[in-house]
Amino acid sequence: MKKVIVDGYFTNNLGDDLFLKVLAERFPHVELVILSDKKYADIYHQINKLKVINKNFLVKVINRYVNFIPSRLIPKLLSYSADAYLEIGGSIFQQVNVSDGVTVKRKNILKSGIPYFIIGSNFGPVMTQEYIDEYRSFFACIKNITVRDSASYELFDNLNNIQLAPDVVFGLDASNISKSYLNRPYIVITAIDLTYDGRVLGEKYKSDSKGYRQNMVKLCELIIDSGYDIKLVPFSVFEQDANMALQIKMGISNKKKAKIEIIKYTNISDILSLIKSASGIVSGRYHSMILGWVFRIPQLVLTYSDKMENTITDTFPEQKRVTIKKFSEKSIFKTFTLNEYMNTIDNDNLKSSIHRSKLHFEKLSNFLNNDSLN
Repeated sequence: MKKVIVDGYFTNNLGDDLFLKVLAERFPHVELVILSDKKYADIYHQINKLKVINKNFLVKVINRYVNFIPSRLIPKLLSYSADAYLEIGGSIFQQVNVSDGVTVKRKNILKSGIPYFIIGSNFGPVMTQEYIDEYRSFFACIKNITVRDSASYELFDNLNNIQLAPDVVFGLDASNISKSYLNRPYIVITAIDLTYDGRVLGEKYKSDSKGYRQNMVKLCELIIDSGYDIKLVPFSVFEQDANMALQIKMGISNKKKAKIEIIKYTNISDILSLIKSASGIVSGRYHSMILGWVFRIPQLVLTYSDKMENTITDTFPEQKRVTIKKFSEKSIFKTFTLNEYMNTIDNDNLKSSIHRSKLHFEKLSNFLNNDSLN
């Protein structure tokens, strides 16, 4: 059995975890190996053909023997007996500081000689041209890279090893996800915490946090008044989504609190079933937007970054959306109906996006199916 080491943002963030689910479904006869903190392992053990190595243990070993192991050899040791190294993720090329360039880790993996693939990313935000140029040279040396928006692709379209395709999660097999039939119709809301310090460009949103929270509460109450229950679904506990969900629920009037529920993410299938069965979705997370399209659910998107706007432009420009800045400034909702504030991607557009998203895996598949692995 072929083995691929998979690197990514594996901290029980539903969006990134869906990358792994799609990857495992696409390559059922390949052993996929990830490093993850022990506290997150339960989610990843749910995915077939996924081998989870306890990062805590490995880091302890490396730290203990770091004086005897040159740093450039660590990636080579990790990749020993693997056929390829795959980095999969969305916003994995963000320039936080002016001095940022290609990371030492990526350089060392490249030096190890293992075939290096990158799948499903976007590029940015960027501060300097030097950052783009350095990564252009790096990308030219790896086996292959795919990106998920045309803005990123156009930065590197002179390379012959880069392809553009809609987001990886369009490859999710929606037909295998059952619906959860609850007694009352409900709207799913995925909200983010604008005070989270680890978000790139997060500082520009912190001043909007109070207004964002207040208007989320107002929107929830209007939705409840329209006859829907609400399911708040934190996509990332690590990035404090659960904290924002709790703040929103606490702001709801007592007589309406029974209509709102926070859903803890502990099982991928259960969460997907819940979202698929919703009457509508308010997408404050990038991949809740993608799921809204995949399941063809009426949705309103609250955009917080260029990556969301770029994807909407590429995929479904008619998507009803509001920037977080505008949403936070004042309550734009006086009443709520699905037809007024939400819409659904057309079937032809969805089919095209699903078909084209397969391109993310074409080069890796060709490589793994080549017995000689040249």
